[in-house]
Amino acid sequence: MAGHRNQKNLKTNIMKKTYYKSRPVKANLTYQSRFEKSILDFSSVFIGSKEFNHALTKGEEREMPIRNFFEKNLPEIYEIRKGEIIDCFGKSSPQLDLMIYDKSKSIEFYEGDSVIIPAESLLVSIEIKSLLNKEETKKILQNAQKLKSLKPFKKKTVLKTRESDNKIPECRYFHCVFAYNTDFKSDDWARSEYNRFLEVSHESNTDIKKIDRIYVVNKGIINPVIGSGVNERDNKVITLMYFYSHILNFLFRENGRRHPVPYELYSGRQSQGWVKL
Repeated sequence: MAGHRNQKNLKTNIMKKTYYKSRPVKANLTYQSRFEKSILDFSSVFIGSKEFNHALTKGEEREMPIRNFFEKNLPEIYEIRKGEIIDCFGKSSPQLDLMIYDKSKSIEFYEGDSVIIPAESLLVSIEIKSLLNKEETKKILQNAQKLKSLKPFKKKTVLKTRESDNKIPECRYFHCVFAYNTDFKSDDWARSEYNRFLEVSHESNTDIKKIDRIYVVNKGIINPVIGSGVNERDNKVITLMYFYSHILNFLFRENGRRHPVPYELYSGRQSQGWVKL
């Protein structure tokens, strides 16, 4: 009986792994063309933002194209805002340029230009940079370290695979970097950028694997968790599609297994004033 069950589990795991490997090699042309236009929109808005001298105005202009992009290209159940998250122990994240969470499951603790949401609500976060350089790389790594030190459901976030047990209440954040440019000019951008992140992570005692994706416009995309990357070739904008698809797939997968927010952990012991009747 046990041998039969083990064979069944092995067959299921093989099917899960081969499912993704059996995808078509080339992207659907209609699907891909949407993102070629989007990258031009990103670039034009960002170039326009250079005319503003005020740092806050520049920051808002830099974030808005990406926020608008996801608002148009994600299901309506997802909210896209900037702000912070806080866990039940009172620890907070850095200011996050974009947070994506299921608004049907979340109540904001504070709502204004930016919001504060419970740590159990966050699914995807994106840090947005005008230019990647060594100084910004250090800040990015430190922010990612602080974000993933929080304890949603009173536990540290974990690195889950597609085959992870859906019943486990621990959660994972998909934390990304979106940059408009980088100070690396080489054709092999992905290798150069990855090595810099690796070097700075060693210098600053941070973990590069706390970042799930690094995307730079017209340069490519890096997956720091497994140490792989893709250089953009001939301005085909393929890697923007990768960036979006990875976020979309994560949202569907993680949101489906994410447990409800335990708001009772944030309200304290509400026993004062109660008497037996």
